[in-house]
Amino acid sequence: MSTNQEQVRGEGSLDRPLWKLILLGLAVLLAWPIAPIFTPLKFTPQTSDVILVLGPATPTRLALADDMLEAGYSDFLLISAAEEGPGRSIPMTPTCSTPSNFRVYCKQSLPFTTQGEIGMLEELAQKNGWDSAIIVTDTAQVSRARLYAERCFSGRAVVLSDESPMSMADAAQEYVYQSAGFAKALLITTGCASN
Repeated sequence: MSTNQEQVRGEGSLDRPLWKLILLGLAVLLAWPIAPIFTPLKFTPQTSDVILVLGPATPTRLALADDMLEAGYSDFLLISAAEEGPGRSIPMTPTCSTPSNFRVYCKQSLPFTTQGEIGMLEELAQKNGWDSAIIVTDTAQVSRARLYAERCFSGRAVVLSDESPMSMADAAQEYVYQSAGFAKALLITTGCASN
Protein backbone atom coordinates (compact mmCIF):
# COMPACT_ATOMS: atom_id res chain seq x y z
CA MET A 1 0.00 0.00 0.00
CA SER A 2 1.33 3.41 -0.87
CA THR A 3 1.75 6.30 1.55
CA ASN A 4 -0.97 8.33 -0.23
CA GLN A 5 -3.55 5.56 0.29
CA GLU A 6 -2.67 5.32 3.99
CA GLN A 7 -3.07 9.08 4.40
CA VAL A 8 -6.49 9.06 2.73
CA ARG A 9 -7.69 6.18 4.91
CA GLY A 10 -6.21 7.88 7.98
CA GLU A 11 -7.92 11.19 7.24
CA GLY A 12 -11.28 9.46 6.74
CA SER A 13 -11.01 7.65 10.05
CA LEU A 14 -10.38 10.96 11.80
CA ASP A 15 -13.56 12.42 10.25
CA ARG A 16 -15.81 9.52 11.29
CA PRO A 17 -15.62 10.12 15.05
CA LEU A 18 -16.27 13.81 14.46
CA TRP A 19 -19.39 13.03 12.40
CA LYS A 20 -20.56 10.54 15.03
CA LEU A 21 -20.11 13.20 17.69
CA ILE A 22 -22.01 15.74 15.60
CA LEU A 23 -24.86 13.26 15.00
CA LEU A 24 -24.95 12.34 18.69
CA GLY A 25 -25.12 16.03 19.61
CA LEU A 26 -27.95 16.57 17.12
CA ALA A 27 -29.84 13.55 18.51
CA VAL A 28 -29.48 14.87 22.07
CA LEU A 29 -30.62 18.33 20.96
CA LEU A 30 -33.71 16.86 19.27
CA ALA A 31 -34.50 14.57 22.22
CA TRP A 32 -34.04 17.24 24.91
CA PRO A 33 -37.59 18.65 24.71
CA ILE A 34 -39.33 15.24 24.82
CA ALA A 35 -39.57 14.95 28.63
CA PRO A 36 -40.71 18.53 29.31
CA ILE A 37 -43.25 18.35 26.48
CA PHE A 38 -44.78 14.91 27.05
CA THR A 39 -44.08 14.20 30.75
CA PRO A 40 -44.02 17.53 32.58
CA LEU A 41 -43.67 17.63 36.34
CA LYS A 42 -47.03 17.35 38.11
CA PHE A 43 -48.04 19.54 41.01
CA THR A 44 -51.02 19.47 43.36
CA PRO A 45 -53.36 22.43 42.97
CA GLN A 46 -53.98 24.74 45.90
CA THR A 47 -56.79 27.18 46.51
CA SER A 48 -56.06 30.18 44.29
CA ASP A 49 -57.42 33.60 43.44
CA VAL A 50 -58.03 32.70 39.80
CA ILE A 51 -58.07 29.78 37.39
CA LEU A 52 -56.70 30.69 33.96
CA VAL A 53 -57.53 28.50 30.97
CA LEU A 54 -54.92 29.04 28.27
CA GLY A 55 -56.08 29.17 24.66
CA PRO A 56 -57.50 27.43 22.88
CA ALA A 57 -60.23 26.92 25.47
CA THR A 58 -60.88 23.29 24.59
CA PRO A 59 -63.72 21.30 26.17
CA THR A 60 -61.23 19.26 28.26
CA ARG A 61 -59.51 22.38 29.59
CA LEU A 62 -62.84 24.00 30.42
CA ALA A 63 -64.10 20.79 32.07
CA LEU A 64 -61.03 20.62 34.32
CA ALA A 65 -61.43 24.30 35.23
CA ASP A 66 -65.14 23.77 35.97
CA ASP A 67 -64.35 20.75 38.17
CA MET A 68 -61.82 22.83 40.08
CA LEU A 69 -64.30 25.69 40.53
CA GLU A 70 -66.91 23.23 41.81
CA ALA A 71 -64.32 21.74 44.20
CA GLY A 72 -63.67 25.21 45.65
CA TYR A 73 -60.16 25.85 44.34
CA SER A 74 -61.25 29.31 43.19
CA ASP A 75 -64.36 31.34 42.43
CA PHE A 76 -62.94 33.26 39.46
CA LEU A 77 -62.34 31.83 35.99
CA LEU A 78 -60.26 33.67 33.38
CA ILE A 79 -60.48 32.24 29.85
CA SER A 80 -57.98 33.20 27.18
CA ALA A 81 -59.72 33.15 23.81
CA ALA A 82 -59.72 35.05 20.54
CA GLU A 83 -62.18 37.94 20.41
CA GLU A 84 -63.62 36.72 17.13
CA GLY A 85 -63.23 34.15 14.41
CA PRO A 86 -64.08 30.52 13.89
CA GLY A 87 -63.39 27.84 16.44
CA ARG A 88 -62.85 28.60 20.08
CA SER A 89 -63.33 32.38 20.05
CA ILE A 90 -65.09 34.19 22.88
CA PRO A 91 -68.50 34.17 21.12
CA MET A 92 -68.11 30.44 20.34
CA THR A 93 -67.10 29.45 23.90
CA PRO A 94 -70.29 28.67 25.85
CA THR A 95 -68.66 29.36 29.22
CA CYS A 96 -68.05 32.95 28.08
CA SER A 97 -71.71 33.60 27.24
CA THR A 98 -73.65 31.38 29.66
CA PRO A 99 -74.53 32.57 33.18
CA SER A 100 -72.50 30.82 35.87
CA ASN A 101 -72.33 30.49 39.64
CA PHE A 102 -68.75 31.73 39.36
CA ARG A 103 -67.20 34.91 38.07
CA VAL A 104 -66.05 34.35 34.49
CA TYR A 105 -63.99 36.75 32.41
CA CYS A 106 -63.02 35.99 28.80
CA LYS A 107 -60.33 38.02 27.12
CA GLN A 108 -57.84 37.84 24.27
CA SER A 109 -54.28 38.53 25.35
CA LEU A 110 -51.95 40.76 23.37
CA PRO A 111 -50.00 39.15 21.90
CA PHE A 112 -52.21 36.07 21.68
CA THR A 113 -49.39 33.74 22.74
CA THR A 114 -48.49 31.86 25.91
CA GLN A 115 -46.21 34.74 26.87
CA GLY A 116 -49.06 37.19 26.23
CA GLU A 117 -51.53 35.10 28.24
CA ILE A 118 -49.22 35.10 31.27
CA GLY A 119 -48.71 38.85 30.78
CA MET A 120 -52.50 39.26 30.79
CA LEU A 121 -52.69 37.23 34.01
CA GLU A 122 -50.05 39.44 35.65
CA GLU A 123 -51.82 42.64 34.57
CA LEU A 124 -55.19 41.44 35.89
CA ALA A 125 -53.54 40.16 39.07
CA GLN A 126 -52.12 43.63 39.73
CA LYS A 127 -55.55 45.23 39.15
CA ASN A 128 -57.47 42.67 41.23
CA GLY A 129 -55.01 41.93 44.03
CA TRP A 130 -54.49 38.30 43.02
CA ASP A 131 -51.39 36.57 44.27
CA SER A 132 -52.11 32.99 43.21
CA ALA A 133 -53.31 31.23 40.09
CA ILE A 134 -54.03 27.81 38.69
CA ILE A 135 -53.21 27.66 34.99
CA VAL A 136 -54.90 24.97 32.88
CA THR A 137 -53.55 23.84 29.52
CA ASP A 138 -52.70 20.62 27.69
CA THR A 139 -49.79 18.34 28.59
CA ALA A 140 -47.51 19.54 25.79
CA GLN A 141 -47.76 23.19 26.88
CA VAL A 142 -47.38 22.73 30.66
CA SER A 143 -43.61 23.17 30.91
CA ARG A 144 -43.49 26.19 28.62
CA ALA A 145 -46.45 27.82 30.41
CA ARG A 146 -44.66 27.15 33.71
CA LEU A 147 -41.51 28.81 32.33
CA TYR A 148 -43.46 31.97 31.48
CA ALA A 149 -45.39 31.89 34.78
CA GLU A 150 -42.15 31.68 36.76
CA ARG A 151 -40.65 34.46 34.67
CA CYS A 152 -43.62 36.83 34.35
CA PHE A 153 -46.22 36.21 37.08
CA SER A 154 -45.40 37.79 40.43
CA GLY A 155 -47.67 35.44 42.37
CA ARG A 156 -47.72 31.70 43.02
CA ALA A 157 -48.81 29.67 40.01
CA VAL A 158 -49.52 25.98 39.55
CA VAL A 159 -49.76 24.82 35.93
CA LEU A 160 -51.93 21.75 35.33
CA SER A 161 -52.58 19.53 32.34
CA ASP A 162 -56.09 18.66 31.24
CA GLU A 163 -54.68 15.16 30.48
CA SER A 164 -56.39 15.12 27.09
CA PRO A 165 -55.34 12.21 24.87
CA MET A 166 -53.03 12.88 21.94
CA SER A 167 -52.75 10.93 18.69
CA MET A 168 -49.33 10.15 17.23
CA ALA A 169 -49.90 12.80 14.55
CA ASP A 170 -50.85 15.36 17.22
CA ALA A 171 -47.81 14.36 19.29
CA ALA A 172 -45.49 14.88 16.33
CA GLN A 173 -47.06 18.27 15.60
CA GLU A 174 -46.87 19.29 19.28
CA TYR A 175 -43.22 18.20 19.47
CA VAL A 176 -42.30 20.53 16.61
CA TYR A 177 -44.53 23.39 17.82
CA GLN A 178 -43.50 23.23 21.47
CA SER A 179 -39.80 22.75 20.65
CA ALA A 180 -39.95 25.90 18.54
CA GLY A 181 -41.85 27.61 21.35
CA PHE A 182 -39.17 26.67 23.88
CA ALA A 183 -36.43 27.89 21.55
CA LYS A 184 -38.30 31.18 21.11
CA ALA A 185 -38.87 31.52 24.88
CA LEU A 186 -35.24 30.84 25.70
CA LEU A 187 -33.57 32.73 22.86
CA ILE A 188 -35.88 35.42 21.46
CA THR A 189 -38.73 36.42 23.79
CA THR A 190 -36.77 36.32 27.02
CA GLY A 191 -38.83 39.02 28.71
CA CYS A 192 -42.49 39.38 29.60
CA ALA A 193 -45.45 40.69 27.61
CA SER A 194 -47.64 43.48 28.92
CA ASN A 195 -51.23 43.78 27.77
